Amino acid sequence: RIEEQRAGRLSTTPKSSRQGPSHRKVRRWNNDNFVGIVSDLAKGSSRGPEIAETLLKAQAEAVAYRSVYNPSERDRSETSRFMQDEEYEELRTKFFNCEIGHPANTARLVRRPRKTSPSAMLSRIDNRLRSVLERSCSDSLGSAEIVDGFEKFLVGAFLRGKPTELPDLDSILEPATLSIRKTGDRAARFYFDPDAPSGAFHRLLLHAVSQFHGLIVKSKSVKLENKNSQVLTITGILIGAEIRLIDHIGTVLP
Repeated sequence: RIEEQRAGRLSTTPKSSRQGPSHRKVRRWNNDNFVGIVSDLAKGSSRGPEIAETLLKAQAEAVAYRSVYNPSERDRSETSRFMQDEEYEELRTKFFNCEIGHPANTARLVRRPRKTSPSAMLSRIDNRLRSVLERSCSDSLGSAEIVDGFEKFLVGAFLRGKPTELPDLDSILEPATLSIRKTGDRAARFYFDPDAPSGAFHRLLLHAVSQFHGLIVKSKSVKLENKNSQVLTITGILIGAEIRLIDHIGTVLP
């Protein structure tokens, strides 16, 4: 009875009106995918069975020999130059700040203003870096003063073009510099001693201050008077100049 009901349902189901692939299309697909080539090879010559067996084995093991995608092999030299060469630094800054648009569409570009509330600015700092920052500044007044010194320098440099003096740190080889291009874009450079015991920690603090104010930091190793130096170049548009980072990480400074 079940078979009769199933047969009844099948007989009343309308056939699909969609046309299947043509014979020519099926034949072309079979040829492109070597469908039936094994049986043709087996019948073609005295060595046909041996060749057919080798082909079947190759098809079964093909997955083990597929090439693994390597991004460096497809990396174009133009892209590498754009991302690494110093001559494109200004262009990269504008590109990552969404300040470059197609000439025909420039008038339609609407740049959303970045939020400048303390909570929004704190969220820009990397979570692990923020944890290090909060612990160090709550346990050490010296760390808090260094953060405050970095922040005052960046605010003065990017807002007024007049950076303040930095605290006297043994990790800094030379005084930080500020360069202003013809376009008005500014770049601050800090020269750290990579061999100084506190050099890495001070660089982390500078990264945190820069992220808090929406600035971009790039690190590069250079030779400075026959001595290794870790140069941190800071660019971008500073936001929230009136908000002090040190006031929102549980540390109180005068």
